[in-house]
Amino acid sequence: MVDASGSDGIVTMIDGAGGDAVSVVLSPTRDTSFSHAGLMWLSQQLVSAGVTDYRLLSRDSVTLVRHFLSEDSPDFHQAALLELFEKLNIEAGDWTTEPAFIALPAVALIPDQGYAFVYAAGGLGEWMAETPVGRRQYASWPAGTLFLPASPAVKKAASQTAEELFATILRKDRAWVPLAAIATTLSSILLLATSLYSMQVYDRVIGQGGLSTLIVLTVGVFIAILVELGLKMARSTIMDRAINAIDVDASVSVYARLLAVRLDQMPPSVGTLAAQVRGFETVRAFALARIIYLATDLPFAIFFLLIIWMIGGFAVALVPAVAFVIAAAGGLSLRRAIAEHATNEMSVANMRQGVLVETIQSAESVKAAGAGWLLQGRWNSLSRKSANESMKLKQLNDHAAHFAGLMQQLSYVFLVATGAYLAVDGRTMTVGAIIACSIVSGRVLGPVAALPGLLVQWGNAKISLDHLEKLFELERDNHDILQSLSPSFVQGKLEVRNVEFAWRGQTTPFALNGFTVQPGERVGVIGSVGSGKSTLLKLFAGVIKASKGVVCLDGMDVQHIAADRRSELIGYLPQTTRLISGTLRQNLTLGLPYVAEDVLMAAIQATGLAEQVAGRPEGLDVRISEGGEGLSGGQKQLVALTRLLLCQSSLWLLDEPTSSMDEGTEERCLMALKQKVRSGQTLVLVTHKASLLDLVNRLVVLTPQGIALDGPKDKVLDALRQRAAAAQQQQQQPQQQSGIVTTSSNIRSTVQASS
Repeated sequence: MVDASGSDGIVTMIDGAGGDAVSVVLSPTRDTSFSHAGLMWLSQQLVSAGVTDYRLLSRDSVTLVRHFLSEDSPDFHQAALLELFEKLNIEAGDWTTEPAFIALPAVALIPDQGYAFVYAAGGLGEWMAETPVGRRQYASWPAGTLFLPASPAVKKAASQTAEELFATILRKDRAWVPLAAIATTLSSILLLATSLYSMQVYDRVIGQGGLSTLIVLTVGVFIAILVELGLKMARSTIMDRAINAIDVDASVSVYARLLAVRLDQMPPSVGTLAAQVRGFETVRAFALARIIYLATDLPFAIFFLLIIWMIGGFAVALVPAVAFVIAAAGGLSLRRAIAEHATNEMSVANMRQGVLVETIQSAESVKAAGAGWLLQGRWNSLSRKSANESMKLKQLNDHAAHFAGLMQQLSYVFLVATGAYLAVDGRTMTVGAIIACSIVSGRVLGPVAALPGLLVQWGNAKISLDHLEKLFELERDNHDILQSLSPSFVQGKLEVRNVEFAWRGQTTPFALNGFTVQPGERVGVIGSVGSGKSTLLKLFAGVIKASKGVVCLDGMDVQHIAADRRSELIGYLPQTTRLISGTLRQNLTLGLPYVAEDVLMAAIQATGLAEQVAGRPEGLDVRISEGGEGLSGGQKQLVALTRLLLCQSSLWLLDEPTSSMDEGTEERCLMALKQKVRSGQTLVLVTHKASLLDLVNRLVVLTPQGIALDGPKDKVLDALRQRAAAAQQQQQQPQQQSGIVTTSSNIRSTVQASS
């Protein structure tokens, strides 16, 4: 939270994680009536007035405060307002010094008063405005007041398919298409210079001995060649910039879509998914190649045919025209076969990528089990299939290219023969004209020669687009919710109503008819392996969605709460901890908008993490590898738990938070959790450790069939002991008869016996 108000130029920042205040002194000459608190009031006013449906997240609020901390910009209040409009998806009008009725609603920036929301004009010429101190009427405005009209921005419909996404990106900026087409057109026209040069040399220079003409023609064609080179380089630059812009847009959009996929919708193979995501590059390459081919290459084939007609007549032009049609038909006849083998090749390549990623991720387990031969066999098999498909695809491409080359040679031969016949028989063509037509005819069949490569690109793009479509078909967070909820706080009441959920490939779903956690309760969940404890916490956290029934938080469907806001309200620590590549500090502050240095130090000291980094010269800037490789399971858990303590959560969901820690570290973390989880906050804890049960006062025993026991912790533990004792007596009776007595037991077996 940030309070930027005050006439003394002091801004007080209160860190959301720990509540400690940090004061920053501003310039006393600044208009301190414009404050961060006033901007936050304005954001709520814009929402309540229906100007926008968007709401600020905590991290958005914190990023806006920088405008009020900077002394360099005299227009800080305007910059802050414009950024607020952007975050709230509000379309800003033009700044004015006088309000206009047609431009309402608007935001007024009033000197020495701050922000105001102008919403109407009265009958007597006064203006109606909401201010932080209440509703006011203005007959005139103070000098220096600025107005910014505010209107809801047109909501951009999210692309529901990958094809729609690429169509939108390609339509976004098509200015490069005419530029590239102009460059190609001029370049193609200048290509005629060499043909006309040859014709003039044979017909005039050699026949008439005009050396001066030769010099002029040579200089002219040399200039044309240089201009053509410049045009080709210009086209290349235009295309490179277009490719760069499209690549960035496509990459950002596809990655954002991937991040939005709900956890239970994620495909099982990470490597295959990664390969599929990269398929946008193939789609982009084909889309651009198709545009250029249809916009420039193919039309100019017809243009060059007309040039041949003008030079040599209809009979001569007919030869390359027929060759063009036959070559194109031959290339298109292989379209299905090329598409089939391109699909097979890419599918096998994706599977091979999956094996590679799986091998890297599971290297330790593979070596421990001596199972390298198994993965080597999979890799070898997929490599052979990939090589075979690549070979077949190359053969088809070569066949099409060879056939196009054959037709080009035949076209040249028949064109020269036709021209020679016309020259000898009717004297209607010259030698120079024959040579010029033969040169130009090669440009006619150029697009046909490019057709096989384009077909291969088409086959790869088709399968890549299909894979991306599968990604876009996956359900996202807040799926099918037009406007998600963004509560400012939650009391922490959790409800499960007739829920069923099954992971992909799971035959028996997790089912729970009814379960409620009241606000402020501290509930421990224990049970045998596979009973659904972690699944229950994931349902509470909203990272997965029940296939049947509903999970509610404070009476709201948890899936209706905005995913970003949900992660701020709920402190969820999953059972499996993966760190991201970067520094330790980055992992500790992951997803947190602002953490004061003293708050961070207090957290790492409370959990004992400070002792882990005390001997490292880098301190908190020590590098963490991808996934946290090189750290023990306990160290990863310690980092994750320390980060959780930095969150300002009112609901805590902990899944085996100390399962890999030693007793000393676990005890320190237990004390830190007791201090952090305040009275009135809800806690749901999954554990197999008796020491962590000190954090809870209610205990639930979960089995694959549902809840076996639920009640006060002491009563549930007594019931478990009684059941374990009864089960042990039943086991000992036949063993005593055979002379064998079993005396050992543990807490986990006790729980399993009760299940």
